[in-house]
Amino acid sequence: MTVQDKMVVTIHFTIKDENNELLEVTDLSTPFSYLHGKGTILRGVEQALEGKTVGEEITVILPPQNAFGFRNEELKKVFPLKEFEGDNNEPLQIGESIRLSEEDENDWIVYDIDNDNVYVDGNPRWAGKTLNIAAGIVNIRSASKSEQWQGRILEEPIPDCGPECQCK
Repeated sequence: MTVQDKMVVTIHFTIKDENNELLEVTDLSTPFSYLHGKGTILRGVEQALEGKTVGEEITVILPPQNAFGFRNEELKKVFPLKEFEGDNNEPLQIGESIRLSEEDENDWIVYDIDNDNVYVDGNPRWAGKTLNIAAGIVNIRSASKSEQWQGRILEEPIPDCGPECQCK
């Protein structure tokens, strides 16, 4: 079986930056699974995995424009600290991820706090970095019809439901 669209692919991976600093690695007991062809992982990694089989490994180097983009200084903001007082009754912490409003889908990272202000950054944490990604395939299986229809992996795939089901 090879990696192709509509397959659930399970990998172990290591991600390092251009300075060889480790950014993320999967735990050996907890590999990462994704639905191939749905764009849920970086396109360059998905393309490198295409056609590979269990046991094969890939290495890709993705410059910022092919990974998380370049940093955008307009996504750094300063807010009065008092705007955050009372939220969850716990003080904000540097490194904490927050949402600025219920409608906001962006994760903002608190990168500094002083007596009066909170400084947040809405850039992806790896924006501006060249990524060196190594991955090994540990499993490949066909996605169920319900997973294909929903575009995501289900912890317990729904069996094929019958003629009235929309996931066909």
